[in-house]
Amino acid sequence: MLDEKKFDMSNSLVLGMICLITFGYLGVLREKQIWISVVCLAILLVLIMLKKINIKKPYGTIMTIYIFLLVSVVIYTRFQGLSYIIYFTIMCIIILLDNNYIFYNKLINIFSKITTLFMIVTIINYFNKDLIINSLGFLLSNEQVDTIRFGQIWNGSSGLAGELSFNAFCLSIGFSIYFSRLLSNKKNVLLSIWYSIVLILFFISISMTSKRSMLIVIPLVSVIMILIYVYNQRNNILKFFTTMIIIVSPIFYKIFVLDKLTQLLQSGKGNSALSNRELYWNIALDMIKEKPILGHGINSYDIRFNMLRGHSGFAGAHNSFLQIFSELGLVGFLLFVTFILNNLYMTFKSLNYSIKEEMLENQLLLLISLFIQLICISVGVSESIFYQPQEMYMYGVACSIGYKIFLDINKRNRKKVPVLCES
Repeated sequence: MLDEKKFDMSNSLVLGMICLITFGYLGVLREKQIWISVVCLAILLVLIMLKKINIKKPYGTIMTIYIFLLVSVVIYTRFQGLSYIIYFTIMCIIILLDNNYIFYNKLINIFSKITTLFMIVTIINYFNKDLIINSLGFLLSNEQVDTIRFGQIWNGSSGLAGELSFNAFCLSIGFSIYFSRLLSNKKNVLLSIWYSIVLILFFISISMTSKRSMLIVIPLVSVIMILIYVYNQRNNILKFFTTMIIIVSPIFYKIFVLDKLTQLLQSGKGNSALSNRELYWNIALDMIKEKPILGHGINSYDIRFNMLRGHSGFAGAHNSFLQIFSELGLVGFLLFVTFILNNLYMTFKSLNYSIKEEMLENQLLLLISLFIQLICISVGVSESIFYQPQEMYMYGVACSIGYKIFLDINKRNRKKVPVLCES
């Protein structure tokens, strides 16, 4: 275990900034979002230059996609793409932060408390629709009030997040933490019962946001995590029963789930089951047809959308991967997907090793890391996850954990020293 004294004021400052920029959305945190990110980026760069915080060696895929983004901005979008470069730079720094176990453990515990608060407020807000407006209205702009009111039309609870999609995402982070704790807890029965109760409350609160995509993604990712965890165990009996469950699950799905899922998918906002997302997707597809190789430049989708639809501000294609393809072309899309797959590979390989070597502290962190990455990727198919700074920073935290332990395991295998004992 690392020495507690090594968690100094610089670490505390970075931890506080990460919490602020990943969960802060109400009031000035939303209105001055870009400027808050600029200040945080400046502070991070100063801390790095003063060697108050350390940076891990950048891996190939993160450097390649970063350089490609810079070139795209310089050639195509310039000022319009600057905000994305700022957000992406912060995400990369978060991934490359060379922190120790204490830092990540503290960060996850704070995330757990914040998301639990979000969950409680979401449930209360569901029954008291004007809770946020009445109690925090003095902080909100007219646009934010309208956003909360819009969520109420669909019987959704925006909670402390102030917006349905972001609230569902924050709650999914809490779900991932408690699910991972439950999965890795093997001895304390009472603790497992408590985790199960909290998980149920988190899922109920997620359902109260009325976000169909998250209601589908959470169970799907949970099943994937269980399979990954179980099939890495040495318990053959557990593997056998899990295999039997997989065999009978299609029957269960057909009888109990299929019809309800179909109804859920067909209950979309707007004029179609896709909540009119095809309108957004068609614009992206047209952009891909025009420049399929190198795209139109980062953030160019919003420029095109605003021009065609008489809109202003962020629109998003409601599919991060389609938007990346339209803006960065096939080359940028492949680089971005490779970057994501590389992060998954490092986390999955580290988790596999940690389970087999029974490294319990590593297992919990890696389960949380993998769960959050899978959520971001899955929700990215129907939302603009990789274009919203809060979600990008959270993805960076998850990848940072995987990369840190991946490096430590490689170092352990070379030097034969305990994992996470180096600072």
